[in-house]
Amino acid sequence: MCIRDRCYGDPDYRFHKDGDERSVRNWEPVTQEEAIVEICNIGEEAKVAETEAIAELKKRLDNLEARLENNWLQSGRLQEARGNAWGQLMEHELAIQAYEAAIKAKDSGASQRAEEQLANMQARFAVELCKLEKNQEGIRLVRDAEERLEKLSGCRDQAETSERLALKGSCAKRLAHVCSLSKSASSARPEIRKALKKMADEYHSAYERAKIENSSEAYPLTNGLTAEWLLKPSIAAKAGNSFNQRLQKLALISPDQDLSPEHFWDNVAHSDYTLLAVLASGRLEDEWEKLAESYQRIRNTAASPRQMSSVLEHLAFLRDVLTALGKRTISKDLQRLIESLGGV
Repeated sequence: MCIRDRCYGDPDYRFHKDGDERSVRNWEPVTQEEAIVEICNIGEEAKVAETEAIAELKKRLDNLEARLENNWLQSGRLQEARGNAWGQLMEHELAIQAYEAAIKAKDSGASQRAEEQLANMQARFAVELCKLEKNQEGIRLVRDAEERLEKLSGCRDQAETSERLALKGSCAKRLAHVCSLSKSASSARPEIRKALKKMADEYHSAYERAKIENSSEAYPLTNGLTAEWLLKPSIAAKAGNSFNQRLQKLALISPDQDLSPEHFWDNVAHSDYTLLAVLASGRLEDEWEKLAESYQRIRNTAASPRQMSSVLEHLAFLRDVLTALGKRTISKDLQRLIESLGGV
């Protein structure tokens, strides 16, 4: 599974067939293993679920959890499965609680990925908290996520992967975002810039590692270059510098649009590259409607609202950080783009 699938969700899973007994709300597992399998099934279904189906899946998971034996809850594997399922259902606070329980479980049944995904959920929930004006709590949570990933990176027996480097970049990205949402965003500019610098470094490291692993290169390179441009918008003005060389590289590795559902994430990579190129050239005011059409086309191929929410989250990050850095004209054009896609 490539980086973008781990960070956004794998679109290749499908629902149970109609009439499957496990869709019935009062279904009860007989063994712990059966419960784990069912929780995993709910998590996979959530990746491609429509809005109404998401609500039903939440009820189904709630109902299942009410029927779990107390001793089963001591299983690291079961708690990790719960964390994944609640995360896929975008209930980040519940996912955090489950992943914490998985890591603390005495049977040591949770995988290393539980620690990584706990950091991922913490960073995502931090943005939600800041939107509720709980800024200090949000900043603390995303810093905890960064520290967690740094500790993992410091373990000698833990090889640094492109996925973990991308997660570290994602945490820095969200730290920049939560700082930009503070009431005193202008005074937070040094912290925003520091977070953007780390975002650029981690995503570029993820890109270099992805080349070695033969995994997705477009996702980390797009984010790394985006951070560079946010730090210094004039960077694109000098032809032939490293930024423009990498932007040309991104143009080569970003897949062409193929408007079929199985290529949703490739289409996102293509549109995100186009957006970055337009921002770097200073043409957003003239091009935002064409960009909206491009994103709208891929929106129609999305398997679930969850997939499109990741796209809108990236656009909101750009808008909010640019506003905090005093680039309000560009922010207004991004807001138009967000609204045209049904965002707020």
